[in-house]
Amino acid sequence: MRIVIAAVTVFFMVACQQANVPASATPEDVPPTTGNATDAPSTIEIVAVDYRFDGLPEILSVGTSLSLRNEGTETHELVLLRVQEDTDIESFVQLTEEEMLQRAEMIGVLVAAPDETAEETITVSEAGLYLAVCFIPIGTVDEHEHEHEHEPSPSTESVQVQHYSVGMYASFSAG
Repeated sequence: MRIVIAAVTVFFMVACQQANVPASATPEDVPPTTGNATDAPSTIEIVAVDYRFDGLPEILSVGTSLSLRNEGTETHELVLLRVQEDTDIESFVQLTEEEMLQRAEMIGVLVAAPDETAEETITVSEAGLYLAVCFIPIGTVDEHEHEHEHEPSPSTESVQVQHYSVGMYASFSAG
């Protein structure tokens, strides 16, 4: 037992000397680490299924890119909106598509047909609260059936149930 304790003590002292930290250091004395692989911007693959997004963490680093892979039987999109920090997401998703688009900043849109991956990515470039939402109507299989500009405008079309209204949305914070 004494040998183990001695070995651990020697290891700790050597490690501290190599890091230029005194062996009697407190946590406040240890310099912050810089520049490791986990600090680099990354791409997170979001998986769309009927009717939810999987793989989207609650907190992301600014600079992270999002990609979209569709494992569902319908076409899905990821419309990324930046909303005000104090937004109640559950109340916000009760709004219409047009109301959401008027009250948020659209960052980008990814679209993928069933068993496909979107061709582009979206990069989260600012800190804030974000909402990923799918505005595609239920039953849409061909991605070209749903080609509109996601701009707020009065609509004379009949109202269709959209994926977000049955739970296909997720929020996260970036910082």
